[in-house]
Amino acid sequence: MSENAKVIRSQLHWVTPPDIGQPLEELEWVFIDVYDDGSAQIRPEPPSDREAAEFLAAVSSHQSSQLG
Repeated sequence: MSENAKVIRSQLHWVTPPDIGQPLEELEWVFIDVYDDGSAQIRPEPPSDREAAEFLAAVSSHQSSQLG
């Protein structure tokens, strides 16, 4: 990653894949920042509760649309 690289996208990922039926709230999450030079890096700090809640809401919404 170059010194002047800027974050173009952040992705929230779980550290280990969930077990079937495991509540999403129990999973461990990390952010991966993708930079404009093509590199990526895991953020050293965990996602905030707000960021995790937004991601969980998006996942739940996506799962509902897949079922309906």
